[in-house]
Amino acid sequence: MPILKHIDFQVPAFRELDAPPTVVPTYRDAVMALSPIAYWRLGESAGTAANDETGQHDLTLSSGYSLGETGALVQDANTAALFTDGSAAYTGPILPTTAGAALSIACWVRFPNPITSVAAFLGQYQSGVSGRMLCSVLSDATVRFAVVGDIAFDTNAALDNAWRMLVLTRDTGGGLSWYIDGRLDTQTTASGAGLGNAPFRLGRNTSASPNVELDEACLFDYALTAEQVRWLHGLAGARLNLPA
Repeated sequence: MPILKHIDFQVPAFRELDAPPTVVPTYRDAVMALSPIAYWRLGESAGTAANDETGQHDLTLSSGYSLGETGALVQDANTAALFTDGSAAYTGPILPTTAGAALSIACWVRFPNPITSVAAFLGQYQSGVSGRMLCSVLSDATVRFAVVGDIAFDTNAALDNAWRMLVLTRDTGGGLSWYIDGRLDTQTTASGAGLGNAPFRLGRNTSASPNVELDEACLFDYALTAEQVRWLHGLAGARLNLPA
């Protein structure tokens, strides 16, 4: 993919360049270059497994889900998964559970129907487990990152029914940031409590069904930088998102 604008700039994790590259890495290659601890493209067309690109944490699909949905990325035929009353689950935790541990959650989400009630679409959750974590969409279409016993941290912006890139980062000082479509939405600070030793799931985590499409979900054991978030969002849209 040629880049027509000739300027000097730095591409995070891909070294400083004297000129724009004539070949831009794919979204998958860019994510893998950032060393995720798990990365599910959710592009399977059949079966009951969501494969982890790192080879470490394949998820098991169950109940209400649909594969082969149109994905979020431009110029990439990889598809997405729709969760109506089902989930893709791992048997244990994947995100770091140690108190003060840094982490990042990045995924593309789309809610095809109007949002009328609170529903979790991603979590490291089990009833009764201390430190259980959920990412949920709220009735006003904002999104919440909640750790029981620590914090409930909501986005400022509400989502519509289009594909949106959501990124949540937590640094070692407890600093939390929400990004929507490559841009910082809001920040706060929490205690950085440890996450629960509970199963990790995409899709349904509690009694409420999320009815959500998910694509390109990835986890990291460090806080992505604003530049890395912007870079990934730009690649997804087949363009470079340079600083404003």
